Amino acid sequence: MDDSSMDPHVLLSDWLRTVFPAGPPLPVVVPPFLLPDQEGWLISSDEMLARGPYVLSFFHGSWCPACLAKLGRLEAGLDRIHRHGADVVACSPETRGFPRTLKTGSALRLNVLSDVDCALGSDLGLAFVVPERIRARLEAMNIDLGERQGDGRWMLPIPVTIVVGRKGEVARIFTTCGLDLDIEGIVATVAGVQR
Repeated sequence: MDDSSMDPHVLLSDWLRTVFPAGPPLPVVVPPFLLPDQEGWLISSDEMLARGPYVLSFFHGSWCPACLAKLGRLEAGLDRIHRHGADVVACSPETRGFPRTLKTGSALRLNVLSDVDCALGSDLGLAFVVPERIRARLEAMNIDLGERQGDGRWMLPIPVTIVVGRKGEVARIFTTCGLDLDIEGIVATVAGVQR
């Protein structure tokens, strides 16, 4: 198979399956966090939990078509999620103007957070260093994670979506990305957590 013709998200997903053959780590709780949104305002998980459960969706960045498709699915289900008293935040290590450009360019209503230095992803065991061969593929496509993320570590999160319960507990993890994201399952989980 010729890697040069493959989508970087596919390459990363295939590589992650070799690293985590049983699936990604399953955190039990989401630790408290304070992360900047697309406008630079700090978003507190404690403040979100005071309003109810929330959906936390990690994605690679605005350069990843599968991740953008996933955000589109979340956006399409946003009103239904809100009806159950929950909010949705999307989280990637991109910084600078990239989150703002993504939100406005994709007409997203959900907040786009910067997980600076992959700190939250690392706390959850979901962050990894991009392997050299995939880094080379990204660089060949003019995708410089160092520039996009403001550091040279080239780390990304496993692009999972987590429904977080009212006490910060992980109610359910969704591992699919793109158009395969189970938005019905997310809505049903949020509704169950609110009961």
